[in-house]
Order: sequence, then structure tokens, then C-alpha cells
Amino acid sequence: MRRESIVALLLHAAAALAPSKFSRRKTLLGGAAACAVATVPSRADAIEAASKLPAAKLSGVLYDCRRGLASPASPEALASMLNKNILGAATALNTRGVLCVSERHDCFDHHLAQLYTIKQLRKALRQREDRAQVAVGLEAFQRIHQTYLDRYVSADPNYGLNELFRDVNWQQTWGYDPLHYAPILEDARRTGMRLVGLSPPDELLDAVSGAGIPHSTSPLWPFLPEGGVCNNNAPGRVERLYGSNADAERLTEIQNFRDEYMADAAARHYDSGHKRDGWLVILAGQRHVANRDGLPDRITRRMARATSTPAHSASVFRGVHTILPETTTFPVKLACLPSASYGDVVWLQPKAADFDPSKVNRAPRLSPKELARRA
Repeated sequence: MRRESIVALLLHAAAALAPSKFSRRKTLLGGAAACAVATVPSRADAIEAASKLPAAKLSGVLYDCRRGLASPASPEALASMLNKNILGAATALNTRGVLCVSERHDCFDHHLAQLYTIKQLRKALRQREDRAQVAVGLEAFQRIHQTYLDRYVSADPNYGLNELFRDVNWQQTWGYDPLHYAPILEDARRTGMRLVGLSPPDELLDAVSGAGIPHSTSPLWPFLPEGGVCNNNAPGRVERLYGSNADAERLTEIQNFRDEYMADAAARHYDSGHKRDGWLVILAGQRHVANRDGLPDRITRRMARATSTPAHSASVFRGVHTILPETTTFPVKLACLPSASYGDVVWLQPKAADFDPSKVNRAPRLSPKELARRA
């Protein structure tokens, strides 16, 4: 990235960004999704012991919810988890699948965990097959932004981060500090990794927010996710997302629409006539990923159709997996453990001194050396 672009971006980001139209930042401060509980004291002790190790104080702890195993989030531990739990046997070549890595939108360490996961997945795949592909889908960008994302990744010397954020109208359509996402975007540009916009356009979300999901006779019907929106909520979903809010049912319908739209965008990445293969890493808020009944289950359903297309008959679909970074106090003492229904892996991270969970946080202004150390 050009030096002048970095300087300009830092200057623009120094001021507080205006809230987005849909008050995503207020929603974030409303609370995270509650975890599903499994009372296994020995596993809690294992997490606490792992969090006391020197390595965990920097990188956190990886907790495998299915196996009940905890270890410091070292490069070796993350690589082992990706290879064993997600990619499968070392002899398994030509695989594809989806890995959802959640985020609190204003937590810089969550975004570093996402970046680190992307890099480790790419490395693990390339060790198996030189031409293995990884793409990244982002809730932070809308599907209609795809042209701008493609131009940015193409490394056009006249089109950097400043131009990308300008063209997608970042402050209006997303609103969080863009420097939270800059390291991931720069990695994609440097490696030529495809970026996929997932979210619905503002106009369509406005219509759903105001009048509900359009019927088949509506002029908006052609712009809805293919096959419509599934509103059959899993038990406890409404209460888990919005508690006792008087508008909980309506808010959950909007959430379901957003999940379905993004799941449709993920499936279209494969089933778009371009014969794309490889892995897709989805970066989205925790409410979309936790408990699997948001994005993961909807992507799984839609990928079932894409998996059967002739273009992908030679690849092995490894399913939809989840990693959930969560910020907490170290050493970790959990009153309840996340179960396998909550997610595949929880990445417990020590709370950084510059992170305040009670407010919307700007990304830290770090030098390249500081960024490398923190990552």
C-alpha cells in the first residue's frame, strides 16, 4: 500500500466515524450471544491451566468444543487444529469447504485472529496442493460492492484502500473504524486472494426492516436470496438473540434475512458459472456464527446444491466449520463451557489494555513492528 494512502487513511480514521444507518454498533453493545452450556469441571480446569502458560498470555487459548481439549493458540496448535478437524487426513487433496470466523466488529484482536487463521489455512492447503485456493467473504461489504473489491485485489496502482472505502461509502454502509479491517484487506491484495461481499444493500434491508420480507408478488422478490428466507427458528433462537425485547420476533426476522442473504452470497461464490473451488473463509459478527443456526446451517443447506454440480464433482466438500474468538480476562475461569452446539472452536483471547468492551472501539494505531508483534 502506498505511504501516502496510509497517511491519508490514518488522518481520516482519527475522527470518530458516523454511526451506520442500521445502528449496527448499538446492536453490538446490546450484548453477545449466550453460550450453550456443558458442565464439565475437568475441561474448565484444562482451560484455566492452558491460560496460565506463558504462550497463552500473548496469543490466547484454543478450546476444541467437540473434543474438550485446550491449548495455547500457538502456530503449531492452530495448524494442527486446522489439519485434523477441518481439512481432514493429509492424503485428502482437492478439498473445499467453508470456515466461519466470527468477530466483535470493533475488536482489533478478533480481526488479527481472523487474519492469522486465513494465513494458516492457506499455508496448510498449499502444503497439500500448490494450486489450492482460499477466498474471504466479509459481512462488512455488500454484494453490490463486488466490482470495487475485485478492482482492489487486482492491485491496480491507482486504486488502494482509500479509493475502496470511498466507493463503497464505508462510513454509511458499515461505520466501524476501517483500520480494523485494513490488515486483512492488504493481505488479500498482496496475495491476490478473492474478497467476496456478503451483505444485502441498504435499500433492500430498509424494505425488510420496515415492512417485513417481501412476498412473491413484490417487485423486490427477484432481489431476495434464491429460494427465499427460512424463518423456522431453532428453539431458543429468538430469546438468545434479543432477549425480552418487545420487537424480538421482528428483529429476528431481519436477522434471518441477513443470514440467508449472506449464505446465498457464499453459495454463489461456488455456484456462479466460474467453476471456483477451494475454501471460503467467512468473516461475520458473532450472532451470525454462534450456535450454527445463523450462517453455518444456512450455508450448509445451500452448499448441498452447489456440491452436486458437475463443476465440483472431483472435489470433496468438508462441510461448514466455525471458530469464535472471544475476549476475556486471563487466567480464564469459566462458569460454563461452550458446547459443540455453540461452535467447533472457541479462541479465548486476553483483553488488550486499549480495548473497552463497554464502548465502540477504534483500532489501535500501530507501527508495522508493533502490528507484527501483536499478530
